Amino acid sequence: MKSKRRNFTAEFKAQVAIEALKGQETLAQLSERFNVSSVMISNWKSEFLKNASAAFTEKKRDDAKDKELELCHSKIGRLEMKLDFAKRASKALGIHDARRRLISPHSGLSLNEQLELLSISKGCYYYKPVGMDPETHKIMKFIDEEHLRFLGKGVVGMRDSSNAIEVLERAIGQYGVPEILNSDQGSQYTCKEWIDSLNKHNIAVSMDGKGRCKDNIRIERFWRTIKNEYIYFHPFENGLKMREGIRWYITYYNNRRPHQGIEHKIPKKCIFVQKYRKWLD
Repeated sequence: MKSKRRNFTAEFKAQVAIEALKGQETLAQLSERFNVSSVMISNWKSEFLKNASAAFTEKKRDDAKDKELELCHSKIGRLEMKLDFAKRASKALGIHDARRRLISPHSGLSLNEQLELLSISKGCYYYKPVGMDPETHKIMKFIDEEHLRFLGKGVVGMRDSSNAIEVLERAIGQYGVPEILNSDQGSQYTCKEWIDSLNKHNIAVSMDGKGRCKDNIRIERFWRTIKNEYIYFHPFENGLKMREGIRWYITYYNNRRPHQGIEHKIPKKCIFVQKYRKWLD
């Protein structure tokens, strides 16, 4: 039966070679002790002596590599600092057209890399601005005035469809049925009860896209306003005080607070609101 070939590690070979160099035992004794042939021990001893100088020269080589690596790291750090400075400088330009002019097909960088360095999105790069005619501007202004006022509100502690439906029904009772109603994709707006309530009144269902907070920018902008202008400055003792405070602020928001988006007018005095004067006073 053919015997299996044995494989020896480098550490084992070095140990045997060192024992042979000590000269305390003969090759025959070492062969019996380590269970290897005397020829192999002689070869390992010769190879060990031949490569012994590497133990002293390798360190110098490693030192040189360490210095080279340290220099590379230093250069990378400097390049990162310069890159960060270039990005901040490009943002300071502010105007997209000024940054767009810096893009060159001969720079050696891809378009994506140049856009990233200049903090320009692909949408802004490819977008061609279109002028707005007076009629469109008039319609957009009307929409701004029409959607700045809260027609229904409710302050609750749980995200539940019944609370949302209650606010919806109360607003419909006061102002009539809208053609379309937009919401986010919260569980209270995606459940069957909410959808059935809208279908009952023949209201078209509209929902924001996933991760698209700007689809519902009106209410998102209001959350920022009420937090920065009221909630952060009025820590409430309990939930009752919080509900009273938020109701007060919404009334103030509708009837007394000027809005920059409608030329610092008050929503109550806008054209759309005049139709509902009997409910708003």
